[in-house]
Amino acid sequence: MNTTLAALIVFGCLVGAILLGRALRRLLPEDHLTADSRDTIKLAMGLVATMTALVLGLLVSSAKGAYDTKRSEVIQMAAKVAFLDRVLGLYGQEAAEARAGIRETVEEAVRQISAAAQRVVFRCPATFTTDAECRALVEAAWCEQAALWLDCDA
Repeated sequence: MNTTLAALIVFGCLVGAILLGRALRRLLPEDHLTADSRDTIKLAMGLVATMTALVLGLLVSSAKGAYDTKRSEVIQMAAKVAFLDRVLGLYGQEAAEARAGIRETVEEAVRQISAAAQRVVFRCPATFTTDAECRALVEAAWCEQAALWLDCDA
């Protein structure tokens, strides 16, 4: 569904609710329109607004927690792979085949992550003059974070 269409539907529902409320106000008995009734309604609306803010805050907190967890996992995985490569490097030529296999595996993983990231629509901030400049910066960040020991110049 188009976001403009959804916004128009919500706007129409709100206008309809306002008109319905105005029509029903004329039909209500006078004792329902006292100051006590209005205070009760204000209190209920305050409760609804507070609960909405609380739920939205928890939603944002949960999303940030999930992002931080995934980011931490990627950083730890990159550090462990870099450490393994350095340890195997200490063994010299005897571990060259194992290092090459690990390198190919990690390169394939980075390619898969990059392919998944390319499917995401990315809009560059206005501070960049061209999309190519922005994409070059993003690629450099991927290489730095996800593949610390790989040669990303290729």
